[in-house]
Amino acid sequence: MFNKNFIIFPLLSLTLVALLWQALHPAWYSHMSIDTNLFYLRSKEFVAQGNFSQLEFNEYQPTANLYILSLSPLLNLRDDSLLYRYGFFGLGLIFLVLIGLIYKKIDKKANLLAYCLILLATGPIVLFRFEAFVAWLILLAILFWKQKWYMASGVVLGVVTMAKVYPVLLVPYFIVLLFRNGRGPTSLRERILKVIGYLTFYILGMVGITFIYLLIVKVDLAHVLAGFDFHTKKTVYIDSVWASIIGIYTKLTQGRFPGRFNGYGIVGLAHADHPLPLWFFNYFWIVPVTAFYGWLMKRLNNKYKFDARVVMTIILLFLVTNKGVAPQYLLWFSLLFPLVTIKRSALSKKNEGRPLFNLWWIDLGLIAYASLVTQYIFPLHYSEFAGDFYSTGKPEYLFWLYATGHLALVVLLTRQLIILKNMNTH
Repeated sequence: MFNKNFIIFPLLSLTLVALLWQALHPAWYSHMSIDTNLFYLRSKEFVAQGNFSQLEFNEYQPTANLYILSLSPLLNLRDDSLLYRYGFFGLGLIFLVLIGLIYKKIDKKANLLAYCLILLATGPIVLFRFEAFVAWLILLAILFWKQKWYMASGVVLGVVTMAKVYPVLLVPYFIVLLFRNGRGPTSLRERILKVIGYLTFYILGMVGITFIYLLIVKVDLAHVLAGFDFHTKKTVYIDSVWASIIGIYTKLTQGRFPGRFNGYGIVGLAHADHPLPLWFFNYFWIVPVTAFYGWLMKRLNNKYKFDARVVMTIILLFLVTNKGVAPQYLLWFSLLFPLVTIKRSALSKKNEGRPLFNLWWIDLGLIAYASLVTQYIFPLHYSEFAGDFYSTGKPEYLFWLYATGHLALVVLLTRQLIILKNMNTH
């Protein structure tokens, strides 16, 4: 029988080579290297001081900082930002390969072709950030869950929550699965104990990695908590769906586009152009995510199993309704897509003959379009977009192009909700 891996894994190799070539090309390199320069400086300070006590501000959480510092031994060989950056690229490539391998461990039907296409559409930003590491940890938590190592899954999810906070959104889903999906007749007390056990190990993962971090960098807990507070002070990112909505609203009502605010490490919309208070944009996402969970709980029965589409939808819903969306954040949900499949038996009978439900390439096309548009804006035309457009309103086409990418995300989200609604969950 023909082995698809004979084609897929060489294709993945070519994909990673293409990403590396882009990463070294000035057109991509100039804007994207800003973060890796910061990572280098942070590692350099740690090597020199042996701690983070002199760090002016902390934006990154413990697991993320430990990942950044994992390459600091290179600076003992030679204090060179280029050496650090190449090491960072190499580490990213390793985790991209590990992601390709873990897909098949989780689900033999995982779509590795979609994985390669998503990476190409997203571009080399994955090598300049630590999203591949975060995605691998989330996939590892999913793998442990599917192998029924629930407590190990909880620990890993706790660890990754302290890299990027968004994995906490998945905790209620796993709790619902534990509570609803038991083999045979299980008492309410047994199910509650399972949930308590899972939450305990999840918290242990968070606390354990934080404790290790505090010991290594020799700071107190206030240093970690400052990182959470730091993000609430940021304005609406110009890369978010909200930025497109506010931009269109401002153009229609005032005949101009919003102004720009540079601060807290991002380019955001000017405070004066926020039609609602900043706290609204900080916390609005809680409403739709909570509503989704309420809807989901009503539909699930006791035989329901883990569904990667639900996880992808939760993260996508969060990103569409959140103010803080950077270009690399699209990887948060898109790297889950290779695990998303539809079995005809999972569709309710009235929808079995409707082909749009079974065409995975529609979702892939929407993901690829949004990712390509984002890559076109950042980094290829970011000086024009963040600098010229948000100062003079020109070139206007960049705004409308980005808005179509955001619209693709909204359509993708709507499609996932429709598919979930029409699947047999009760």
